[in-house]
Amino acid sequence: MLSSSRSDCPVALIWRNFRRATVFSDRSPSSIVEVRVADAASLNAGQCSVAGKTVAVTTDPNSGGYSALIPVVFSERYDGPAVLRCEIDLREGLVGVCAVRANYAIIAERVASSFGRQQLDIFVPNVRDVAGILIRNSAITGRPSRANVVTVAAQPLTAVMLAAKQSLPLRHHRPSSTLTLPLRRCHYNLTDSRLGTYQISNETIDVTKLAAIIIDAWDEPADGRAFRNIAEKLAPALKILRTIGVSIIHAPHDHPIHPAVQPLADETIVPGDLTDPALIAKSFQAVGIEHLCYMGYVSNLCIMNRPIGFLEMRMRGFNTFLLRDASIAYETEESIEGEWYHKAMVHFFEINGGSTISLAELLSATEEMQSSSLKA
Repeated sequence: MLSSSRSDCPVALIWRNFRRATVFSDRSPSSIVEVRVADAASLNAGQCSVAGKTVAVTTDPNSGGYSALIPVVFSERYDGPAVLRCEIDLREGLVGVCAVRANYAIIAERVASSFGRQQLDIFVPNVRDVAGILIRNSAITGRPSRANVVTVAAQPLTAVMLAAKQSLPLRHHRPSSTLTLPLRRCHYNLTDSRLGTYQISNETIDVTKLAAIIIDAWDEPADGRAFRNIAEKLAPALKILRTIGVSIIHAPHDHPIHPAVQPLADETIVPGDLTDPALIAKSFQAVGIEHLCYMGYVSNLCIMNRPIGFLEMRMRGFNTFLLRDASIAYETEESIEGEWYHKAMVHFFEINGGSTISLAELLSATEEMQSSSLKA
């Protein structure tokens, strides 16, 4: 649900020059990276200061704003997966702590969402890809967040830890039943290739092969549009899906989840550092999931682009559909009245191999399913 902003300051150039000039000096056999706290740099409107080994960061006020970078140099002695253990003292707001490449591309991220000291473990496939630790604003209040980066350490992943990271535990023990859904797609008009035509087809789905993916249903009252949509659309949809036994998967990116959609004991929460779409797809396939119903926020960012999102899962062969009124998009002053960006993303789903359905249609389909079960 976060946007992102990169800095135009020459931090990447500074980092490249630093790497050329630096010799990895820590002779401890357990050290696989050197974290250059003294070289921490501010980005965008963020501010950072260094006192000893602690980096105090006041973030850029923009949601997702890149705010500070701490350079990292890897050891020539190790080449492989690792965990970066970051101790953070969160003072205000929410901050994302990311392992990034030299071009600021995020490899993995965890979010500090509770005040006070906490340890965030960031798992990376290869420590040599890490150029630095990036701090960004994860709050959507329009105000800066504040945190102290107290320590950053790195350890190679053990075989046990690596095995744990190569699976997504899914609780998937449901009675078999079928649900017929009126899924809407958009097809090219044969008489005018510039126009699409809606087609609704009734598709019968085995509920044991269906999972609902809830992305970023955060407990963020400042985001009034999403808060209202959760109460009016997403929470009622979740209640319906739970009633008929659909597997529920929450992907909140480490943020607090809205009270109305809190996970139940048998539901799955995707950890924020799980960024491998192939692993996610393999985990779904292992329990027989074939159909994915998307809800959440926002339709023109995370629902599309997350590792668990539409683009990655559709590419891997899943039947994907959007519950179109249990979501919103980031809009602008020009688009907000008609929610045109969200309408565009609904169209994107429908014309790129996915489909959509409304809450009213889902309710009608489940009522029909339950009526048929009683008659049987």
